Amino acid sequence: MSPVDRLAPNRGALAELARLGRWSEANDAAMEAVRRLQAEPAGVLASELADLVYVAGGPRPGQVPPSSERLVVPEERGLAMRALSVVNRIGRLDEATEAAEAALSSPGRWEVGTFWYAVLALVYADHLDSARTHCARAVHDASRSGSERHRHAAAVLHARVAFLTGDSATAANRFALLLDDGVHPQQRGLVVAWAVAALIDLGDLESAGELLRENGLTSTLDNEGDRAEVLWARGLLHEAVDRPQAAFADFMACGRELLKRSVINPAVIPWRSAAARNASATERADIALALAREEVVEAHRWGAPNPIGRALGVDALITDSYAEADPLRTAAALLETGGASADLRNLWYTFGAKLSLERHFDAGEEAFAAARQLAVQAGNRFWTERIDAALRNWSEGGGYRELSRQDFRVAYLARLGFGNKDIAGRLHVSLRTVELCLSTVYRKLGISRRDGLRSVLFPPL
Repeated sequence: MSPVDRLAPNRGALAELARLGRWSEANDAAMEAVRRLQAEPAGVLASELADLVYVAGGPRPGQVPPSSERLVVPEERGLAMRALSVVNRIGRLDEATEAAEAALSSPGRWEVGTFWYAVLALVYADHLDSARTHCARAVHDASRSGSERHRHAAAVLHARVAFLTGDSATAANRFALLLDDGVHPQQRGLVVAWAVAALIDLGDLESAGELLRENGLTSTLDNEGDRAEVLWARGLLHEAVDRPQAAFADFMACGRELLKRSVINPAVIPWRSAAARNASATERADIALALAREEVVEAHRWGAPNPIGRALGVDALITDSYAEADPLRTAAALLETGGASADLRNLWYTFGAKLSLERHFDAGEEAFAAARQLAVQAGNRFWTERIDAALRNWSEGGGYRELSRQDFRVAYLARLGFGNKDIAGRLHVSLRTVELCLSTVYRKLGISRRDGLRSVLFPPL
């Protein structure tokens, strides 16, 4: 039997267990397969590890690397894979963290797969400072990192951690250098996806779109190993350019891809909350609520602060469950604890707009100020200018204070391209009401019909 076929039965069993939602059994089967590989005295191919435990940027089934990349699976690789398996299926948070740190403290930590699995496990557990320390050490200590492949992997993860902690400019620059220098083909799609997310956060939507196009990631993605991550990045771009229906489709496809791979943890990719935001934007309230609530449940099962904070924030904004702002303030506190500066900035910005829409102008201004401080600290000019514009628009004498929630909802759907009759049907109002709302928006904001709506910074509706 060909070496790459030795675990074909295991992969088939894993796929069936995942399809049935039997996550714990799938995890046990994956770990048994890893133990079998570790017992192989002649070594194994990286592709034999594919699909045993989902990991972004991981090995792909059927790949036949050069003989120089043939390896004996070290004990530490199995430990790191177990850490990530616990993450994916939402096992014990402490167990995942301890296994990842043990792998990164062992003599085998310089094996590239061991390092990659373990650092990502720490990222998903919100141990971002530790992940950054391990990456920085590997990037700068070339004499011990062992190979160019390992140094590149460490550089990719180092850039990712910079993005997750709010430094999108540094992340985008590092990703650009990596792509120019040539990353390992196995990880190119992933690096593109992560670079796109950083560019979007900097407001460079044109470059983000061009990066996806020039790498052939705008169509079906049939041959892309990191489909989930690419779909996530593509959904973010659709959302940023006001295509919520396309964003919803990509986020849901991302979720299906992850579930197929036994990944239920929103810490890996918060696709449910993102899909909920975009369902809500087009007035599909029931779908939005179901997705948001499921994300809250799964985030609490995992227990790390950042996924809980993200999920609570979206749920509160969609359901209007923010009496005295308690759920949103709880979400902000969790994101601050987890070190997710960009997510925290976005929440404060959205929170400020929401409060202003509800006529709590002083509280809204405080929230905008908190968001602005984070944007300035990160050196993010795009977000700083966006928040300054929001402060002007909602200030005394600003045109936004003159508009109601219904005015904004009608105007937003008009900006998306819906006709007046369709808007009336979605909002369950009369056609005359839609016409009056649009007339009010045009007059109060001094814009020229639908074309002028592109300049409006819409609050969460």
